Amino acid sequence: QKLLEAMMKPQEFVIRAYILAARNLVPMDSDGASDPYLVLKLGDHKVDNRIDHIQNVTTAYFYTMFEFKTRLPGDALLKIDVMDHDDFGKLSDDLIGCTTIDLEDRIFSERWKRDLSARPPVEWRDLFSPLSKHPQGNLEMWVDIIPQDEADARTPLDIKPPPPQKWELRVIVWNGKNLPLDVDDSGLADWYVTCRFGGGK
Repeated sequence: QKLLEAMMKPQEFVIRAYILAARNLVPMDSDGASDPYLVLKLGDHKVDNRIDHIQNVTTAYFYTMFEFKTRLPGDALLKIDVMDHDDFGKLSDDLIGCTTIDLEDRIFSERWKRDLSARPPVEWRDLFSPLSKHPQGNLEMWVDIIPQDEADARTPLDIKPPPPQKWELRVIVWNGKNLPLDVDDSGLADWYVTCRFGGGK
């Protein structure tokens, strides 16, 4: 009985949701893509990265972290919406899909209790919309559930990719062998090489 009472006594936790990517999103725009961004809600707290929406993609690489403070048992449902940005404002933005994580299920699970002391594994969560029974894409992510008194010692991970770098690609063609003969009136073949990168000319 005392153990049960101790488990049910609310405790302070820091929740860190690491979102790596939203993959295979159902297109919301007429051009066959979307302009996705994230909205996270936990209890009365809500955050988003609408200002950093990604344009014209079906797979969005976010590499970002959102942090909340909560009491468990208590506000336990972490809802993650993937929205399609619209230039006319938030009210016209469309929901692509969402997923909900019950944090209480995790802190009372033996498996997740073991993971509290280390980084949980990356998970792939399907995104659903009220308009369809089929997944609208999936999130690649993980969630850290950290007791408040341990949070300061466990600094957030920096998951942002390194900044883009400029590189020079050099392709050297020394010779060609066993080329088919396609000679002109002079009896010679005028061979030359073209090179394309990334579909460009």
